[in-house]
Amino acid sequence: MRIARRAIWDAYVIYLEGKGFDIDTLRSGRPDNDRVICRAVDAARVIAAVEGLPAHLKAWCYWCYSPMGDTNQGWQKRVATQKQARDCRAKADQLAEEAAGLPARIARCKTDQRRAELSAISTDLLLCRAADLEDQANRLERSLRQPDPCAALWNWLDEQIAERAPNKMRKKTILHARDVCRATLYNYRYRINTGQTKPLVGRKGICERFGVPSAHFERDYRPWVKWVVGVCEGLDKEGLAKNLGRFSDKSIKSSSLLA
Repeated sequence: MRIARRAIWDAYVIYLEGKGFDIDTLRSGRPDNDRVICRAVDAARVIAAVEGLPAHLKAWCYWCYSPMGDTNQGWQKRVATQKQARDCRAKADQLAEEAAGLPARIARCKTDQRRAELSAISTDLLLCRAADLEDQANRLERSLRQPDPCAALWNWLDEQIAERAPNKMRKKTILHARDVCRATLYNYRYRINTGQTKPLVGRKGICERFGVPSAHFERDYRPWVKWVVGVCEGLDKEGLAKNLGRFSDKSIKSSSLLA
């Protein structure tokens, strides 16, 4: 399947460069002088095979093996922006709760000094700061809303996670599981495209970037890591081995694709 993966990359590089896009062929560890496809007619054959796949498999090929997938750096930047937006909303909620509870806190005061301190706090100012933080979070989230040719993959993965999650699993735990699964997909892509055995982001990085609890990671989330690796291997088998069998190592090496 290695040559089939490379064939998809080369085919879309040829296609996109033909459309005038400047493609950085080095960004995923694929040197330009190692191409297995050099002709537009051969690229068209590979692209036709990819485009004929079901939506989630086509998106998998886009994301994992073509220049149409986001870069690892782009993903990490997006994760950081998402965290910043979450932090803004959390702080806004805290300020709104503080404003709502201020009258009751003043009423419970037992000393004049403390009552004066709380009375000096402006609820309007607290609510204004909360609104500003909500606006900031909205701006950050809008900056992330870009057309994604790989959206079908993520939607499909979310559906698989929802089906696998136990009925009694908390919503927050399911969201953490989704983050762990997505990070594992990036680790899988990084490994097969670079040959590096060290993950792009390890357990500590996942916990820090996504707020996943580290205390019970092995118990609650390690099974998700193992499961999603099997999912990736299944996508490879179904999307490459079965549907792109004509572009296997043997067939490409013996064809004019190398001409």
